[in-house]
Amino acid sequence: MAALTRALLLGLLVLASFTPASAAYKTLGGTITTQTTTTLLAGVSGKTIDVYGFSFCVDGNGATTSLTLRDSSGTNLIGTGYVVVLTPGQCWGLTTIKDLVRYQVGTGLGLQLVTGTGNGPVEWAVEVLQP
Repeated sequence: MAALTRALLLGLLVLASFTPASAAYKTLGGTITTQTTTTLLAGVSGKTIDVYGFSFCVDGNGATTSLTLRDSSGTNLIGTGYVVVLTPGQCWGLTTIKDLVRYQVGTGLGLQLVTGTGNGPVEWAVEVLQP
């Protein structure tokens, strides 16, 4: 039993060592109320942005709104031409899975959300690492 306990503790320590650096790992959020391109996280010279998870929700009393997640050079992070359209009360989310980078923004570029027709309002949250 003691050997199993030691093995479990060692396994937990190994997993913990892969946790993103706490100073660079961030959960950010806000509200967007206009049809615009919003910088969710600005780029920093020489650094990438690793996207671990996100949630974008249109207010239940809002309007149908289109969303595109991209970098500041205009490259769609999900795929060329990929646009999500949410009706009031709907959400688009990507669940955070510890240590699994889902999307990466290129060196020096920022992370942006483009809101199209409808203007939401859109509540947003992203989990990112900017090493």
